Amino acid sequence: MNRPFKFLDAFEAEDRDSFFGREREVEELYALVLESELTLVFGTSGTGKTSIIQCGLANRFPSTNWHPIFVRRGDDLNVALDRALRAQGRTPIPPDAPTREALRSLYLDIQRPLYLVLDQFEEIYVLGSEAEQERFYTTVSEILAGEVSCRIIISLREEYLAALTPFEAVVPRLFDARLRVETMRPRCVIEAIMGMTAAAGITLEHGEATAQLIVDQLDDQRVGVQLTYLQVYLDALYRRAAHR
Repeated sequence: MNRPFKFLDAFEAEDRDSFFGREREVEELYALVLESELTLVFGTSGTGKTSIIQCGLANRFPSTNWHPIFVRRGDDLNVALDRALRAQGRTPIPPDAPTREALRSLYLDIQRPLYLVLDQFEEIYVLGSEAEQERFYTTVSEILAGEVSCRIIISLREEYLAALTPFEAVVPRLFDARLRVETMRPRCVIEAIMGMTAAAGITLEHGEATAQLIVDQLDDQRVGVQLTYLQVYLDALYRRAAHR
């Protein structure tokens, strides 16, 4: 059975026709990224930070002005970054070349602005060593001081903001451009439900009234509607309806 909802997966660029309710945040992030070489995106878990970047922001740029490099830590963020740069380039890069040289080589190959997206950045503090962290801070400082047209977007859970203090000591502009992604407002959740179902060719019986019932089921007065729960719930409703 083909499932129209994302379940636990983040929205990606090709999901643009199903992505709703975050227009304001996308515009704010787009403006920040245009103005600053380094942008910090933070918020509690489940607010959709990754989707806003991978889908909303990605589709805000013309394809000729956007070449994203998405990096997750894996076993070591520095190694992961180096591998990501080498994997996308066409020109062979010497094994001992520093990251800034690999970035420059990729830029010369692509001839488009590069956007380095470091998702779930808190992993470097949860799993990484101090040496890994310090090396990465230095790398970011060198990238920002270089001549390559590269923007850096760092996304992390907001409870790890205090851990960035040593990073800020190396990169003083770390907090200059930042966006806090908050829980989606109920009205926006309804818009998202209506938009996603319409995009999937699904008709909601009683329209917005049904969408409101879904919101009422998921709304937590303390934290609002968790978007991951919303996707799981919509998926469950769809499977139940399909089974009937």
